[in-house]
Order: sequence, then structure tokens, then C-alpha cells
Amino acid sequence: MLSSLLREAEAGGPLWLSRLRADFEKMPEALPLWLRLTCPDGTRRDYALRLPPWETEEERGFLRGYLCAHAYNLLSAFSGSQLRFFCDGAAARLAREVPPCFERPDGLGKVKNVARRVCGGLRFAVSPLADYTPLPAPKAPRETALGPALRALAAEAARGGLVGLDVGGSDIKLAAALD
Repeated sequence: MLSSLLREAEAGGPLWLSRLRADFEKMPEALPLWLRLTCPDGTRRDYALRLPPWETEEERGFLRGYLCAHAYNLLSAFSGSQLRFFCDGAAARLAREVPPCFERPDGLGKVKNVARRVCGGLRFAVSPLADYTPLPAPKAPRETALGPALRALAAEAARGGLVGLDVGGSDIKLAAALD
């Protein structure tokens, strides 16, 4: 399966993480792996992944990229002070190859720059799968006076023109919307 995915990528075809994840989850021989992100506010989030076995160094590199992409997406969405991988054997050895991918200040390293400002830094860790304990189910959020106020602002923003500018530490983004 991995060799066909590599051929597809070499031909310029898109390989969406959601598709790869769904394909890998169907494979009974895939290795289990959990990612636990500690967010800036101290809350933790868990994400389950499965890694298919690999045979070549090229397939190993592909799966390292797959893990790095998942880590980058989590850290881009939530930031965090720690990303811990729970896995064993070959999956653990591969997970230990992820942190160096985030060392450059550009590319994947952008999320480390943000984490440094937001959380004081970002650490990666790898722990045995036996150490993984599922997090308790989150409590339902409580409605506060802020909820209706934000909904009213969102409804008001649905009319007219808006321009948003985000001057961040890693890049600058601009968005415009009309009605």
C-alpha cells in the first residue's frame, strides 16, 4: 500500500492526511500510536493514529512526514507546551525522529516559535504505549453571557464589508469579506 501511495505522490497527486489516516486505520497490521497535546491553558487533547508497517527507507521517510504533518497541524491549531507520542517498537523509533524536523525557524519550526511566545517553549516526548491512559471525558461547556454577545456580533458581521489583518510572529495574513 505504501509503495502505491509513494507512486501517487511522485506523480503529483494530492495525498490528504484525512484519506491517509482513514486508509491506515483499516489496516489490522498497523501500529497504534497516540498523540497527547498539552495546550497553552494546561488542558490536554488526545489523538489516535495508526502507522502501517514499512519496508524501505523511502516508506519510512514518508511515514515520518505523515507524523510531522499531524504534529504540525495540531500545534498550528492549538499551540502547546508538550506533544507526547505514546507508542512502542518501530513506531517509537519513528516518533523520536519527529522533533528534529521542527528545529528550523522556518517551515515546521514556525510552530515552535509560536509555542515559545505563548507557552514558554515546546517539548516533544515519547512514552511506551503501556503508559497511555485515556483522558477523562470533557465536561459540557457552560453557557455564559459571553455566548449570546458573541453570537450577536457574528450576526452583525454577516452584513457589510470586513477586513481582517493578522500580523503574527511567523507571517502576515489578510482576509476580506463582503456580506
